[in-house]
Amino acid sequence: MDPVNPVALAIAGGATFAARGFSGDQKQLTRLMSEAVKHDGFAVVDILQPCQTWNRILTWKFYNEHTYSLQETGHDVTDKLAALENAFSNGKKIPVGLFYKVKAPVLAENLALPEDGRLRDHQTSMKELQAIIDELVL
Repeated sequence: MDPVNPVALAIAGGATFAARGFSGDQKQLTRLMSEAVKHDGFAVVDILQPCQTWNRILTWKFYNEHTYSLQETGHDVTDKLAALENAFSNGKKIPVGLFYKVKAPVLAENLALPEDGRLRDHQTSMKELQAIIDELVL
């Protein structure tokens, strides 16, 4: 059984920002996390972190030698298929960096909220509501 792939799951699940970073490259990881927090939408950052206590194979040295930056390869972060292919790559090197980033509408942008105050203070006009329902009825 293959291990869980958070980047691939995020992209397939509709995330509009998907990245992977290595805790040994703090500059890149900090940048990825900052971008993820500022991104409008569903953002996921997978962090490769060696376990100093139990894992003697996936060490700091291993990750330093077996990771490469997607951005240095000219990866197009708006190409969903390329992002998924890179997320599933099982070569000798593990890609890190920004896999996928697109601008998409977020839920809050599409909510019909009252412009003049809070929703709980809003009074719905039954006449206006009935007019909308009448338009929708076939």
